[in-house]
Amino acid sequence: MRKKSYPFTLLEIVIALSLLGLVMGTLFFSLKQVLLKNAAGQALKQKILHLELFRKRLHDLLLEADRVYSEPSSGCISLLFLEEEEEESSLYRPHRMGFLYRKGNQIYLGWEKQEETLLDNVTEFTWKLCDRKGYWSSESSATSHPVLLILTVEIQKDPFSYAFFLDRPNDPIIYRGRTKI
Repeated sequence: MRKKSYPFTLLEIVIALSLLGLVMGTLFFSLKQVLLKNAAGQALKQKILHLELFRKRLHDLLLEADRVYSEPSSGCISLLFLEEEEEESSLYRPHRMGFLYRKGNQIYLGWEKQEETLLDNVTEFTWKLCDRKGYWSSESSATSHPVLLILTVEIQKDPFSYAFFLDRPNDPIIYRGRTKI
């Protein structure tokens, strides 16, 4: 004789649904965490890319610039590009001039009639020019030129420091060892 099969009891259905809900909740929570970490990783990658492009653009500008100086009252770094007037003459005249400054939460590079945004979401932007003896000021510009530019940029509470050597062919910089900024 065959046994009679009974349907699932209410208790078995409740236990199965509870286990299914627990497993699905754990899976969705894990998926949400993975997606959040992925978004945070993408944001960090984008931030690092922007900072690297900023560093590269500034490095190229500083290599091209003939003079870099800063007046304390101006609130900007001035980049002067010189052009030789005559080949026999040692006279130079300004070819173009650029200014690196912060306005709002962006760092700009300003030329005569245009602005170029170099970096966004900046909360702090400071710099220091140094000569061979230490801190360089505009009063010492007649006797020395800055050889090092130290920039500190803070983006969303994360500070980033950069050091740019302002090496000139007629005034070589000898650098040995490591410096900590």
